Amino acid sequence: MNNKIKVAIRQGYGFRNIDNLIALVMLRCSDLKPA
Repeated sequence: MNNKIKVAIRQGYGFRNIDNLIALVMLRCSDLKPA
């Protein structure tokens, strides 16, 4: 779980809005799969 969060933070570097980064972390840590 920590590694997923760290990777998402690295991918989200440069986001201007912290809410977008939080949404990315939540999406990465959820069990949702793209259709």
